Amino acid sequence: MIYKVIVADDQQLTREGVCSLLDRQRGIEVVGQADGAPRVVQLARERQPDVVIMGINASHFEGVEAARQIAAECDGVKVIVLSLYSNKLLVADMFKAGACGFLLKHCTFEELLEAIRKVVNDQVYLSPRIASVMVDSYIGRSCKTDRAIESNLTERECQVIRLLSEGRSTKEIALHINMSVQTVDACRRQVMKKLNLDSLAQLVKYAIREGLTPIEY
Repeated sequence: MIYKVIVADDQQLTREGVCSLLDRQRGIEVVGQADGAPRVVQLARERQPDVVIMGINASHFEGVEAARQIAAECDGVKVIVLSLYSNKLLVADMFKAGACGFLLKHCTFEELLEAIRKVVNDQVYLSPRIASVMVDSYIGRSCKTDRAIESNLTERECQVIRLLSEGRSTKEIALHINMSVQTVDACRRQVMKKLNLDSLAQLVKYAIREGLTPIEY
């Protein structure tokens, strides 16, 4: 059986390198390349691959939405994420959106092939390092109450924190989450009041420390 694969990554060298390696494998046919999330959704609709390999870089929100659309609109298509980051919230967001596999970009090609074999057989693949991060996160949550919960942060407030910590402007955030600029400003002020923070710099540090952003430190 031949498995059809689409590879998506905004870095051309990475994208073409993965495609070149896959093209040499028996039983795998690369049926398309995409340079970003919107294009990969369109390609998945048109070509109905078995697997979409999707590269995720600093900002993962477009990738999450793309995975969600593919899962909803392309029956049976499996999404494997290749990421620079092992952030637990990124992993959780991608699996909630419908991804079936998650690997780090410095993984071996053999590991990527193993992930493809797993997901086409309706299994989930999580790289060992990612699995370790998720287990540590679970243990940490079982030992102490998450500060975001203690502070009564809503899901939308956490989303605003993530976007602010990535350097997005208030206007960009408003467009991204379909809110008015005034509402985003009010949300930011409310978050800082809940967390007893005085500056945006403190808010960014909080986001990094609590894992609300894919930036690692």
